[in-house]
This record gives sequence, C-alpha cells and structure tokens, in this order.
Amino acid sequence: MLSEPLMLNFSPYRPNLHLLSIGTETNLSYTTKDAQDFASCFDRQAQNKGGHLFQQVYSDVLMGKSASAIAIKSKIERLEARYKAGNISERDLIVFYISSHGFLDEKRQLRIQADDYTPSAPRATSVSYERDIVEVLEAIPCKKLIFIDACYSGDTKNNNIDIDYQLEQLNQPLKGFTTIVSSRGDEASYEDKKWENGAFTEAIIEGLFQRRANQDENSYITINELWAYLEVRVPSLEQEVKNRAQHPSLKKNDLGNLAIYYVN
Repeated sequence: MLSEPLMLNFSPYRPNLHLLSIGTETNLSYTTKDAQDFASCFDRQAQNKGGHLFQQVYSDVLMGKSASAIAIKSKIERLEARYKAGNISERDLIVFYISSHGFLDEKRQLRIQADDYTPSAPRATSVSYERDIVEVLEAIPCKKLIFIDACYSGDTKNNNIDIDYQLEQLNQPLKGFTTIVSSRGDEASYEDKKWENGAFTEAIIEGLFQRRANQDENSYITINELWAYLEVRVPSLEQEVKNRAQHPSLKKNDLGNLAIYYVN
C-alpha cells in the first residue's frame, strides 16, 4: 500500500539584525540626520516587511541630547545584556553606526565625542572606541558590522595618522568584525547641504537604499559590494561638491561577502 507523499515547506533559520545608530550634534549640521537616515535604510529588512535576510530588525536610534556619553555606553552594554538573556543569538548580526567627532586622548586612545562633550571633561563626555565599543561588542559571539562617520577635527595631521593606526591595531585580534570608517587617518570627513548628510553616510544610503551597490544585480547586497561602492563613490562625491580629498577605509573585514541587505 502506497502512502500519500508528504510535502514539506522548508524555511531556513533567519537571524535577527540588531541596529544601534547614533548621531551627536556637537558643531556639525547633519550628524543626527545621518543617524536617522542610516537606520531608515534597514526599516524594511525584516521578514514581515518584505525582507528575506532577517527575521526581525531591532532598531535603536540615539540623536542629539539623547546621545549623551552615559546613554551611548548604556545602549552598547545593553546589547551584551540582551545576548546573556538569550535575546541575541550567535547567528545574529549587530550593526553599530555613529556620526560625530573623533579625537585621541592623552593615552593615544581613540575616543568619539558624545552630544554632551566638553573639553574640560573629555573622558567623561566621550566614548572610548576600544573599551566602550570594541571590548563590549567583542564579548558578544555574533557578527558585528561597525560604521564610523567621524571628522577628526582639532587634531594635527600626525594625530590623525595615529587615529588610523589605533583603529588598525584595535581590530587585529577581533573575530567576526568588520569596521568601515569614513576617511583615512590624514583626512577629514565632510558634510554638505547638498546631501544633507556626511559624504560617507550619503554614499551608504545610495549604496543600500538606492541599490547602487548591487553590482551583480541579484537580490542581495554584500559587505564586499557595499565597500566596493563606498571606496569609489565617497571620493567622487567629495571631488564633485567640496573639491577635497576623502577616502573611506576598510579597517578589518572578517565578514567579507556576507549579505546584509535585501533589495526588495
């Protein structure tokens, strides 16, 4: 006796995306808009909104006065707490983005200004890239993608080179990290009213939301595809509008050809 064939619809496990996007006002015009626009790129990437890569997208945006030093550090630490509580899986992807100013402290460590930054208390009102961002995220055994759109204002060229070196060194021992920054160590990062964004963030939006990084014209944009677009587009934007040099930098790429964006 033959039994009826059993039809099974197999749906592979979809990881979740956990996004933390931060924009501090300081003396810049578009950093808060950068943070909002970056987060908006991923609004429809969850499965129930038409995305095919991620089951859910958990988005957290800190802008302006909300992006104080203590608030930024708390949000990053909360990611670690969510992992320990079982709300972040080892298959998930954390995307961290920040638009602000960067500087080196007296120990030559890279710090990023919070919205409440004051020169009289630089450590208390800024975030350490190594201790507050990298070390906390490194403790979470999932994939991490970091974008830093930071203008190293107020530093000499040598200090900017030191920042570049620090980023290189900090990323050496990490596993499952990709870090992309907006400019090389001897360059500033620029914004303009024509884009209403920083050039780096504008290129990310073009690459993902406007699909321009989708080189092979399939349904997905990978980190490698996005980087290939940013590497060419950011200098082009700067040359067209500002007539200045800005070249993004890929500090480490453990994730390589990982798909991060569904083109719907």
